Amino acid sequence: MIDLNREASGELYGAFGTAAVASGYASGMATHKSRPSEADLAERVELHHEPYHRRLAALLQEAVETFGHACLIDLHAFMAPSDNDICLGNLRGVTSGTGTMDLLHAACRRSGFKTALNDPFAGVYILRRHHSPAVEAIQLELRYTNYMDCARIDEPGRPVLDHDLLAALRPRLVAVFRQFIEAFEQSKAR
Repeated sequence: MIDLNREASGELYGAFGTAAVASGYASGMATHKSRPSEADLAERVELHHEPYHRRLAALLQEAVETFGHACLIDLHAFMAPSDNDICLGNLRGVTSGTGTMDLLHAACRRSGFKTALNDPFAGVYILRRHHSPAVEAIQLELRYTNYMDCARIDEPGRPVLDHDLLAALRPRLVAVFRQFIEAFEQSKAR
């Protein structure tokens, strides 16, 4: 439909990972039988992309007005090219302070996640658009192998959700976010 983590200005339709509407998947398989019209692309921006970003901006503003600050954790999932469980990104120090990134990194590691910082994912448009002096923004990429059966990942189709893995993952992620929120609030109270 449209990638909310890509800028929706300039060329809207093009390469996977750069255009708001990808012409193909990472595998190279086409996403559309024919190129969407300019009107269709503009409608996707109007109906999906911009409302999402306006609502997110409003929620962040509400948090800043209530607490004086906010931290946006932008959640994504990945399979390759890293064997880490989690990749955290802050556009290499642009969208959050080192201290905040360290707090989240430490919480991930305490819950047993092998975690990388800004490698191979540093974040993209959502972080760039929504960070501000009052809003720190971090992208969290969670590897599929934490909750999906990836035995046939290279075959066409999608991996299958592994309910046992997901059940084991939930309390670990809850612990990460509880620890992070508590530490983040303490750091802001100083």
